[in-house]
Amino acid sequence: HDESLARTTDVEEVFPDRSPWKVKDFTAAEIARLDAGSWFGPEYAGARVPTLEQYLNRLDRNHQKLLLELKSPGLYPGIEQQTLKVLAN
Repeated sequence: HDESLARTTDVEEVFPDRSPWKVKDFTAAEIARLDAGSWFGPEYAGARVPTLEQYLNRLDRNHQKLLLELKSPGLYPGIEQQTLKVLAN
């Protein structure tokens, strides 16, 4: 639910010149480079942020369901259509 990547990733180290590290200012490829696990515990070091498609594949493999909520869609023009396209596949 964070609008910034700073609390839960190493974005400040990887992209030190991109403060305030808002999610909307990064591409999926850039976010994929970040360590999103170390903040939670050393056993999660190196965990990456999955794309929606990657996460849906994981859910499918584990026979799980998803309740998806889009936060701040006004910050991400077109996110509704992009999300529907991924969900349709």
